[in-house]
Amino acid sequence: MTAAADPVKLGSRTILQTGAAPMSPGDTNGRLTLSIGGFDLFATTLISTADIGRTLIEDGMTDADFASVASLMTNGRANFIGYLFGPPRGGGGGVDAASEAALFNLPAGMIDFAGSTITALTLTIRDFSSTPSMDHPGFTQLHLDGDLAVLGTPGATPTPEPSTLLLLGAGAAGLVRARRRLA
Repeated sequence: MTAAADPVKLGSRTILQTGAAPMSPGDTNGRLTLSIGGFDLFATTLISTADIGRTLIEDGMTDADFASVASLMTNGRANFIGYLFGPPRGGGGGVDAASEAALFNLPAGMIDFAGSTITALTLTIRDFSSTPSMDHPGFTQLHLDGDLAVLGTPGATPTPEPSTLLLLGAGAAGLVRARRRLA
């Protein structure tokens, strides 16, 4: 029996969002919601200055939508995925959306994380601020600098079977022999 591989970072996205949003005077938190196919992650997580330096984790234990999100991100099809950063009650803030390949800067030829097992999505908070807007009374200026990462076990890299290698070698040897006869 082989031990399960430790999760690795399969893809990541730097999130740098700043925007103004109408907020109640006591609101000092922000919220980042990651959405794909009608499912949301991090939707109930409030971000505050106390979270700077922390890594927030969404997985099957913390969010009921996680299995559906992981399934969509590994289905071999390009899915529209995006995030909204704004105030706790929704609205305002910054938005970014694209296919999984574009959002997480996947290597050429990869559509999504097909073949991989996604075990968690993490959001590492490098910086966060929430300050009243001087230019727009009743609005708060929100700023988030973080790293959104997809963790899991990569899919197996296809390796040729020994018989395939033998066939390729025999073909190459045959080409060399034919070339020598012509020379």
